[in-house]
Amino acid sequence: LIDSYDSFTFNLKSLIEQSTGEAVVTIHNDTLSASELSNYIDLFSAVIVGPGPGHPKFDKDVGVIPHLFDGTISSVSIPILGICLGFQSLCLSQGCEVDKLSSIKHGQVYNVTHNDDQLFKAMDQSFKSVRYHSLHVPELSPSLGGLAYCDDHGEKITMAAKHISEPWYGVQYHPESICSEKGSQLIKNFMEIAKAHNTQRSIAQD
Repeated sequence: LIDSYDSFTFNLKSLIEQSTGEAVVTIHNDTLSASELSNYIDLFSAVIVGPGPGHPKFDKDVGVIPHLFDGTISSVSIPILGICLGFQSLCLSQGCEVDKLSSIKHGQVYNVTHNDDQLFKAMDQSFKSVRYHSLHVPELSPSLGGLAYCDDHGEKITMAAKHISEPWYGVQYHPESICSEKGSQLIKNFMEIAKAHNTQRSIAQD
């Protein structure tokens, strides 16, 4: 779990542990350089990039996160789930614009509608989620597929996307918020996707 100095990180860590039973190692996004992280990345079955303040285009806000998507940390595809800033970082890495919302969201509950991707398996077609963000991705690049959206006063806002060939997923909303429905199921689904992908890669055992 990569922490971008966000107050929700502890809640997210607890959600992952309780949902999956996995051991979670948390590091700040500026704890290790890309070359240092490359020495350890193959020890992990997946990476979750948590939320945080700032903009994904500013190095001081995201630290090592962009290198997860540019091939400098590992030549092997590692399952990644980005949440809020993590989602925006994934989208930015694929050439998307990350722009300001017309109105800042801070704890508002919205209905999210998904397209039945495996990330949303066993979840209602529409469910409540909590939004904490001032930025959004207005249009996805060809390398990304949209998975979920919400309606914000007539404007369609992307709430989830995935890479078309890599095991990289992202959600704009906060599944770890107490008012977000099925946050635990989302994390379980992602770990199932990760485990299926990991049958194709070698994970170091020590």
